[in-house]
Amino acid sequence: MTGRRTVLALGLATLGLVACGVDPQGAGGADLPATSESSSGSLPPFLDLVGRSKDTTAFRGTRRFRLVQGQSVMEVLEDVGADGTGRFAIELLDAVSLLPDANPISFPLVHENAARFQWQMRDFRLWSLQQACANYSINLLPTSPIVAGINCERVEFIRFASSTGSPGHFEADIDPTTGFVLAWREFDGFQQPIVESVFETFAYGGDVSNLNLRERSFAAQTLDLNSALSAQVGAEVFVPDVFPSGYELVGGELLTIPNLPSLSTSSILQPGSWVRLMASDGIQTLSFAHAVSSSVASTSPGDLRVVSLGDWEVGFGEFAGTRFVVAGRVKVDSLASVVQSAF
Repeated sequence: MTGRRTVLALGLATLGLVACGVDPQGAGGADLPATSESSSGSLPPFLDLVGRSKDTTAFRGTRRFRLVQGQSVMEVLEDVGADGTGRFAIELLDAVSLLPDANPISFPLVHENAARFQWQMRDFRLWSLQQACANYSINLLPTSPIVAGINCERVEFIRFASSTGSPGHFEADIDPTTGFVLAWREFDGFQQPIVESVFETFAYGGDVSNLNLRERSFAAQTLDLNSALSAQVGAEVFVPDVFPSGYELVGGELLTIPNLPSLSTSSILQPGSWVRLMASDGIQTLSFAHAVSSSVASTSPGDLRVVSLGDWEVGFGEFAGTRFVVAGRVKVDSLASVVQSAF
């Protein structure tokens, strides 16, 4: 078996692939390791920088973002910057084209209100390199692109098996000196790009003084997943027991939603305290949140209502008087399973 692993590693090196993960259900066989990240040392060192680079890098640049849905394309040009302490800005410069159901008059406001979602959830991130190794084949491609004047390495991430409904095939152009992702794209099952994000100009330490930097939408207290959540929150916390295949809890927080006029009675997140838990497969994420106190008069579970936001599905409703919201790039039945397992 040792000789077989050596041959496999040499083959991957010859092809320019990173011997990070081996599909436990693939042709490699059940006796091959699910990950060899720590033992083989074959991952390029800059991948260790990617997870934290976005939140710790001061920069300013213009970015073109494209989303393809069927025959329709949304394309926007954005002014993006950050101060390296977690504060950031994503401002709309031009709406080149919009999806058919988008209102061109209100779109700038919608884009502004979704800035934090775009920064944290929409853009490519490595939430956990170890977890990504367990769920993705990670390939260092021979292409060395230049993005916004910066020499990058192109890395491919292909999900071993996706029962979530999303393709799970990404490419990222990464500055190897900093780990910053300067361009990324996602492909469908026919290897056609369905999402593309590319910086056209970029400067480390660029002046962001004229940008409206923001931190987060609402005040939040980080929760320690290794300690009793109910004690930290001061109330019962509902934690899902079931997540889509490959997803694990990676973080939690206690949100305080202010009583603002913009949060009408029809808003999904109502004023008050909410527990928000996030699960990830290393790259893609799923969020589950519930109100801390029972705020609905019903004593039986309501229907799971679902709305689509781009390629995200957002489910919401109430169970025994407790409001909940669940969101991810997964099938609706996966959202329902998450909710059912929490209560």
